[in-house]
Amino acid sequence: MKIKSYELLVSTFYVLFFISLYIMYINNDLLWLALMPITSWANHFIFSLNHRMIAHKAFTAKNKFIHNSIIALNVFQGSHSPLRFAILHRHHHGHADVPGKDVHGPTMGFWESVFGWEYNADKTIKRLNIKLPKDLLRDNFLMW
Repeated sequence: MKIKSYELLVSTFYVLFFISLYIMYINNDLLWLALMPITSWANHFIFSLNHRMIAHKAFTAKNKFIHNSIIALNVFQGSHSPLRFAILHRHHHGHADVPGKDVHGPTMGFWESVFGWEYNADKTIKRLNIKLPKDLLRDNFLMW
């Protein structure tokens, strides 16, 4: 089995995160441990904005700078690109809880539905023949 560079990057991110938590704990570095919830909240907030704006089209940003900033910041949150997430998440809502078609639903088990789907995204897109939504093609920054 060949490991792709992105899979290695995501795995390394998670491993280093837990190692850093352990090091902070054993060194009584409580200030950094106290900051972890704040950074986690900020990460979730940025992801939620992208999730609602790109995947669900629930709102539009006030201007193009804010729109592009949300997309750019989401790149640092540790999962696939905002474009890939939107493609897979829209497919998920169209096939929620359908075994074999839902890309990250609860029928796949906890690990696969929360983290594991990211490792198989390319295979899933090909296997299910998922097409790129036309409205996402029009967003030049998202396509870049």
